[in-house]
Amino acid sequence: MIGWVSAVRDGVILSALASALVVGTLRANPRLLMRHYPVELRSAVPPQTPRERRTGLLIGLLLLSFLIGIPAASTAAWKDTSPNPAAFLDLWAHAFVVGTAFNLTDWLILDELWLGVVRPRWAMLPGAEDVPFRFNHLQHFRGFVVGSVLLGLSALAIAAALLS
Repeated sequence: MIGWVSAVRDGVILSALASALVVGTLRANPRLLMRHYPVELRSAVPPQTPRERRTGLLIGLLLLSFLIGIPAASTAAWKDTSPNPAAFLDLWAHAFVVGTAFNLTDWLILDELWLGVVRPRWAMLPGAEDVPFRFNHLQHFRGFVVGSVLLGLSALAIAAALLS
């Protein structure tokens, strides 16, 4: 049986850390995440500089390390402290739940609520603050679905690694 308390707790920790990284990056320089903006906004500003591309890549790698490392560490810790031997499906589910916490946070809170409704001016690309665009809810839902599939695959790898 999955360790729900630790999975939810660690999912909240992952959500807080990853959200802080995304929001902090947007606050510091929204151009670092430029490829995630609608084409209407990207086309209104100059392309990223090589330094912005490199910095954005490093931030992306740090986020990826959170998205893989925290579910893996959480699942390994739960496996080591569980009184019963963990089955493959339990390990997969634990890692998947931890990762899904951030996937839901990203979709519903960061994308839909914060960027879709609140739209803070400081999160807009400099030079494109007044460019009209329609927030694409379907695109963000698709991102959630793709993220869920990728989480499922990474949870498979985590479970397999912990049973080997």
